[in-house]
Amino acid sequence: MQKMKVLIVGGGIGGLTLAAFLEHSHIEYEIIEKCPNWEHQGFVIGLWDNGRDILKKLGLADGLDQFGTRIQAYAIRDGAGNGIRTYDLRNFFIKYGSSLTCINRADLHDWLLSRVDQSKIRMGLSVESIVQDEEGVTVKFTDGTSRVFDAVVGADGAHSVVRKLSFPKSEEKFDNWRVWHTWIDDRFNVPGILTEYVEPSEFAIVLKANGKTHASFIAPVEHTAWDTAEGRAERLRTILKEESALIPASISKHKDQDLFPSDIMEVKLDKWVSGRIALLGDAAHAFGPYAALGGSMAMEDAYVLAGELMKVSGQFPISDTLKRYESKRLPRVQIARELSHKIRLYTLVKSKRIRQLMNLFAQFIPSGFVLRDLDRLLKQEI
Repeated sequence: MQKMKVLIVGGGIGGLTLAAFLEHSHIEYEIIEKCPNWEHQGFVIGLWDNGRDILKKLGLADGLDQFGTRIQAYAIRDGAGNGIRTYDLRNFFIKYGSSLTCINRADLHDWLLSRVDQSKIRMGLSVESIVQDEEGVTVKFTDGTSRVFDAVVGADGAHSVVRKLSFPKSEEKFDNWRVWHTWIDDRFNVPGILTEYVEPSEFAIVLKANGKTHASFIAPVEHTAWDTAEGRAERLRTILKEESALIPASISKHKDQDLFPSDIMEVKLDKWVSGRIALLGDAAHAFGPYAALGGSMAMEDAYVLAGELMKVSGQFPISDTLKRYESKRLPRVQIARELSHKIRLYTLVKSKRIRQLMNLFAQFIPSGFVLRDLDRLLKQEI
């Protein structure tokens, strides 16, 4: 019997997790990645216990435990550093064995790479067209070549090419807030705490991962406005003028190229599967960075999808197994989205008056209101 051939578009966290689970199966896979190399793998990724569970299945949880930074609290402060509210996360360690663990994204990427056959990865390549029929999916690549696969998986991120080609009615919704990522001096980090500094029309997030302190600076910017590198550091100091606990000291010596911008956006689809084509991770359900759930949910997607692909047979055609993957994942992703949106409502605030009221109410709202959905997510079996 001829082996099933699957094309994975995207060699990020989700795509590599899928490949790792397929590595010792009866399924042949191939990964294409548009980047020419692995030099730019981002900054920090947070994994809750559900993400750790996926790594454990791949024999990689020890690395997370050894090198990751365990977050014990989520603290909200104003721009001057005055405390507003702190959420204790230690109960998650008691209930589930871990809470939020932050790790350098490049380290996680390297661990996953160690579990796949790297000869099956083609770099600097993307998809130009996708045409499917009952027999397979014909993919034309940007180098002019074409191949036929039994299934195609879009794991190519929030700006997914696979989604744009195969789900033409999908939309990317921009909040018109921009994030600037950078490393900052360790003296601005509070050990074991994810700290968020909030002011009207600006906020910042600071945390540590594997010995380095990462900051995300966020402010309203029209997403169509190009962020030129020249003068970026000085612009940021001006935009975030109320973040006095961090600005300008944390980036006083930063050069323009030390700050990496990205726009906050959301992708919400009712369907992630079209025939023999499936999406996973941010390609299917990007919902912003607010709850640090994106990485864990992408890895869950990959695990469930791999399991369904392994069931393909004469009795279970590919299209049916992909639909089962979609139906299994939709409810959990909805829980994660609801939690993310709760935190989003608190952070993306432009009005000074509303910011004051929300800071006041935050002191009295039960922690369960914020953490309930996270608890629901973590106690469910994947």
